[in-house]
Amino acid sequence: MDDYDLNEILEELTKYGMTKNQALVYVTLVSIGKASVKRISQVSGIRREEVYRLLPELEKIGLIERILGKPNKFRAVPPEKGISILISRLKEEFNQKMKNLLQKKEQLSMLLSKITATKHLIHENTKVSEFVLIYNFKNTLQKAIEMIEKAEKEILAIIPEEDLFYLANLGLLKEFVKLLKKKSIKSKVIIFLGKFKDSTYNLLKKKLSNLGKNVKVKVSEKVVLSLFISDNKEALISIPERSGRSVHPDLWTDNREYVKKMRLLFEDHWLNSIDAQIWIERFEGKAPQRGTEVIRWERLKYHVPILKDRIRNAEKEILFLLNYEGALLVREIGLCEILHKKSGKIKLKGVLPLSEKDKMVAFLGKFKLKKVNIRFFDFIGPILLVIIDGRELVMCAPFKSDRIIIWSNIKYMIEPFRTYFNEIWKRASPKTSTKTFS
Repeated sequence: MDDYDLNEILEELTKYGMTKNQALVYVTLVSIGKASVKRISQVSGIRREEVYRLLPELEKIGLIERILGKPNKFRAVPPEKGISILISRLKEEFNQKMKNLLQKKEQLSMLLSKITATKHLIHENTKVSEFVLIYNFKNTLQKAIEMIEKAEKEILAIIPEEDLFYLANLGLLKEFVKLLKKKSIKSKVIIFLGKFKDSTYNLLKKKLSNLGKNVKVKVSEKVVLSLFISDNKEALISIPERSGRSVHPDLWTDNREYVKKMRLLFEDHWLNSIDAQIWIERFEGKAPQRGTEVIRWERLKYHVPILKDRIRNAEKEILFLLNYEGALLVREIGLCEILHKKSGKIKLKGVLPLSEKDKMVAFLGKFKLKKVNIRFFDFIGPILLVIIDGRELVMCAPFKSDRIIIWSNIKYMIEPFRTYFNEIWKRASPKTSTKTFS
C-alpha cells in the first residue's frame, strides 16, 4: 500500500469518528495481522507509549481483539465488521445527542421566550421592513403556511403547475386547501400552466369543486414568476426555473411599497387569466397536448405525480426496458405500487439485462406482479424506458455525470424507441428467458 492510498484510507476512517492515530493502528493491524505493541509501533511509526494508550480505546470500540500471551498480541476485526461497528457507534452517538436535545427543548424554549431585548427594540413607528432570502423549498412552504395562518382578509397566489404537482404528491395541497377553508378568507389563485396541461386539467377537475366559494382559481400561460401575498402585508416571490434563469433563492418581504407593487402585478395577471372552470370546459373539447419535456434530475420530485398519472392512465399496454438502477428509480418514485394495480388488467412486457437477472427477479418478485411477461437480454440502453399504449414515452438516460428524464407524446419521438424495444424483444430467447411473476 503506497503513502497516497494509506493517507486516503486514514482520511476516510476519520469521517467514521476515529482519530488519525486510532485509524493508523487499526490499518496497521489489518495489514500485518497479529502483532505485539513493539511490532505495531515499528510498522505504524507511532511511539510505543502512544500505542499502549490507543489499544484499550480500540478494544473498547470493538475494532481489535487482545490475544493473551507473553507478550500480549493484538489483531484487527475484519474490515467489513469494523466499518459496521463504527457506523453503529455513530448512530448511537447521534441518537443520544438527539435525545438530550429533545429533553432540553422545552427548557430552552422557555428561556428564550423570557428574553426581552427592550434596549434594542425599534419603536413601532420607525419599524424597518425586511427582505429575506430563502434557499430551501421546504422553508418556502413553511413560510407560505405561516402567512396563511396569520392572514385575516386575503391571500393572493401564483403557483407554477410543477409546484402544484409537488404539493399534491406530498399531500400538502389538501392541507393548504383545508387551511384556506378554515380561515374563511378570500383567496385568488392563478395556476401558471406549462407543458403538462392535461395533468393540470385532471388535478383541477378533481379539486376545484372542493375549494369553496371564497377561493377563486384562474389559469395562465403568460406568468413569469411564483408569488404569494398575504393581506397586502407580506409577499413571497420566486422565479420558476423554466424561465431560463439559474437556480436562485426565493425572496420574502414585508416592505409595504414592494408588496403593493407585487399586488398590482398580480391584479394585472388576474385580469389577463382565464377562469379555471371555463378553461377546463375548453380543454375537454381540444385534442391532447403534444410535446416533449426534458426534466433535469434535481427537478424530478416536482414531476413525480405526472409520471404516476401516465402509468395510472394506461389502458392497453406498457412496454419497458430497465436495468437495476432503473428498477431502484421506479421504486423510489412509487411506480411499483401502481404497476402492481395495473398488472393483470393490461399487458406488461419488459426486457431486463441478463447480467443482472438474479437481482431483477428478486426485485420484481417482491411486488407480486400478475401476468407480466419478462425476457432477459444483454443490451446497452437507457437506465429506464417506458412506452405507454404506444402513445407516450418516459425515458431516463445518463447525461454527462448526471441523469435526465425525457417525456414525449409525439409520434416521431416514440416510434424509434418502440421499434428498438420490439427488436430486442425478438432477439431475447422466449424459451429460456420469459418469466411471469404472479
